[in-house]
Amino acid sequence: DWLDNWGRRSPRQLTPGADRVALGQSFLIGPIVEFTEGRHLTAVIDPPNSRVFGACSITYAVKSTGPASCRLVVKLDVPCHARWERVRAFLLAWGDLIMMRKQLLTLKDLAEKMARDEAPANLAGVGA
Repeated sequence: DWLDNWGRRSPRQLTPGADRVALGQSFLIGPIVEFTEGRHLTAVIDPPNSRVFGACSITYAVKSTGPASCRLVVKLDVPCHARWERVRAFLLAWGDLIMMRKQLLTLKDLAEKMARDEAPANLAGVGA
């Protein structure tokens, strides 16, 4: 949290309304440029930040893994042509790996908690 959230602890609950998105809406690194509700979301980096990180985009995609389960996949696309851009992309990928892992584990915990809280009473003990 100290790297990607300026030292503040990430919320431990889902943000109300965060599931309502629109093209052009601000998301993490910049505006949302493409999305399909319940499937995927892609954002591109804002121009001021692209001077530091390069022109990059990030996609979050939900993949079904069964009738009651899914996997959240994240793809960071950092195009690079020159040698220094490849070095920058390498460093960005490793730095983002650390932050992204924490983010995905937090989202996993929140999704599992939400599923437990919303489970019908007659299924509450299933799988425990």
